Amino acid sequence: MAQVHLNNFVVCPFSIHTLLGFLYYCGKNETAEQISDALYLPNQRKKIPEVFRNRIAYAVLKEPTPHIFTIVNMLCLRPDFEIKDIYKRVATGCFGIEIYNVNFHRKGRTALEISKWVKKKTRKRIKDVINETDIPQHTYAILISGVSFQGRWRLQFPKRNTKEKRFFFKNPKQTFSTKMMEVTDYFNYSENERLRAQFLEIPYEENDITMTIVLPTISFQMGIFDAFTTKADFSKVTKDGRKLRINSVIQKTELRIGETGQIVPSSTQVFSVYKEVFKNYKSFIADHQFLYFIKSSAGILFIGKYCLPPPS
Repeated sequence: MAQVHLNNFVVCPFSIHTLLGFLYYCGKNETAEQISDALYLPNQRKKIPEVFRNRIAYAVLKEPTPHIFTIVNMLCLRPDFEIKDIYKRVATGCFGIEIYNVNFHRKGRTALEISKWVKKKTRKRIKDVINETDIPQHTYAILISGVSFQGRWRLQFPKRNTKEKRFFFKNPKQTFSTKMMEVTDYFNYSENERLRAQFLEIPYEENDITMTIVLPTISFQMGIFDAFTTKADFSKVTKDGRKLRINSVIQKTELRIGETGQIVPSSTQVFSVYKEVFKNYKSFIADHQFLYFIKSSAGILFIGKYCLPPPS
């Protein structure tokens, strides 16, 4: 599971961890050991479902809350693989994963059906989660994840300060015009000379949710192998004991940021923040590539990289 991203991307480790946690619970022998080592899961497998059930309930279902964090997970299998009822109950009740048998030979129709299901479950926030090119030949199973987050900044960016400014891509000569939000206030801020980066934490209204931006001051594989190969051993979950393997893990995430912090219909906007310390201002101008993550007490919800403004 290694891929180099040259463009903007965002992933939800919380959701991926949940999907792989279910695979660990279903796996046997070397397959289970590799997943356990990669995720640092305890060896007490019987307790795993309850651990994940509590994590999901805390992160997604806590009410009342000013934020909306929606996760939709599903496991799609070939029609000739029947899953034991106990694993179906655990998948739905503890991991929030719904299991369906689909016909992978009809790639276009199957991709459309999956996308419609995710779109409905996420209230139209996640569209086209999969297309027929994402379905390999001889597919056994695919894990699907759709994730959406909506929140409000505790300290909102005044809309009157949002202006068109330059965003630098690879060098000072390669720039793009984009909307830059700006605010002057008190924020958690740090600099690290060894990492050559600035760190800025922006809180959401929900007390334990924050976005941290890692801005450079100058312009590995997880270790899970067998689960996605013919060596995979998930035979204990199938009724006839046949070995099942996972062909793909597909996740689509919606995360758009505006002055209030809520999802906005226009292009994602970038940041210009000034940190005040004893009347000395620290400027934090995100006008070039940066990393960011959104975390809560339940764990890291999103990790992303912003490389360049999306097309208008």
